[in-house]
Amino acid sequence: MSEKKTLKKIGSAVAYVVVGILIIAVAAILFLNLSGKTVFIFGRAAMWVKTESMEPVIPEKSYILVHEATAQDVKVGDVIVFKSDDPALNGALNTHRVIAIENGGAEFVTQGDNNLARDKQTAKAGNIVGIYERNLPVMSFFGRFLSTTFGITVIVLLIFVMILVTFLPDILAAVRARSKKAQIDAIIQDEIDKLKAKDETQSDHNNP
Repeated sequence: MSEKKTLKKIGSAVAYVVVGILIIAVAAILFLNLSGKTVFIFGRAAMWVKTESMEPVIPEKSYILVHEATAQDVKVGDVIVFKSDDPALNGALNTHRVIAIENGGAEFVTQGDNNLARDKQTAKAGNIVGIYERNLPVMSFFGRFLSTTFGITVIVLLIFVMILVTFLPDILAAVRARSKKAQIDAIIQDEIDKLKAKDETQSDHNNP
């Protein structure tokens, strides 16, 4: 195999990997945006914060890094992620700061940094999901971009173009090969027809 063909195969393999990673990344971001779930990997997770209640620490529509924790790990001043008992949130995850601990650590009083009042419902110890570590600005940029119709359209078009660029050379090569085969088949068939015609002519001459 020539060096040129080897490099071409390596380039194709890299392109396939890039396309695959891009598709997986887009799917993961969309899943996190739409589901509001926190999936921990090695004790860490990225979480989408929709509202401005924790500004300026956590800007509206931001991804944050959260480390998995239990009630025993939480202290006053921590920003925690917890399953809210507030009927208005319908059991969704919430990210607010702990301002007090009650009932021997069974309940946590929380409040958004940007809110004027504490949360109506306390965070129960069993509902603690994790503790905020830091913001993820790059992931937040893509999350905000993908939260718009324009962003989703651009990503879909980009994936389509990458797939097209990746597979187009192979498709064109296959088309050219088929076209060349068709030409060869036509030439062979034409020669066969000529030979048949020649044999028929000779046969007519030999049988007056």
